[in-house]
Amino acid sequence: EQERDLSDQEREIMATVRAMPPISSPKKVIYLTSDSPTVIQDLSQDCCYVIGGVVDRNRLKNLTFDAANEMGVETAALPIGQFLTLSGLNVLTINQVFDILAHFLTNGRDWEKAFFSVIPLRKVDHNA
Repeated sequence: EQERDLSDQEREIMATVRAMPPISSPKKVIYLTSDSPTVIQDLSQDCCYVIGGVVDRNRLKNLTFDAANEMGVETAALPIGQFLTLSGLNVLTINQVFDILAHFLTNGRDWEKAFFSVIPLRKVDHNA
């Protein structure tokens, strides 16, 4: 019933998210999405991390989270709230998430430094 109210573009996005190809590696898969109640504290070489690419506060809320759950894939969110508060929506681009993960892994596994090196200051709520 929900899909009847969606545009063709939104239906295509949903189909793409649900069609994530199986990963043929023995690694554990964790789908990173800001909608996950599980907050990740560290990254493991034994895991394959999928960056959730569709987040919409209103019409598509929980789309990637629900799709991962339907596929039986664990989800996790980055620990952003432990280090800063974003102004507006708690949403980052795929490139920003990738850069945060890369910075975390190559610069002492420090989330705070990774967040502040990647997230534009204009997105940080300095009054929180």
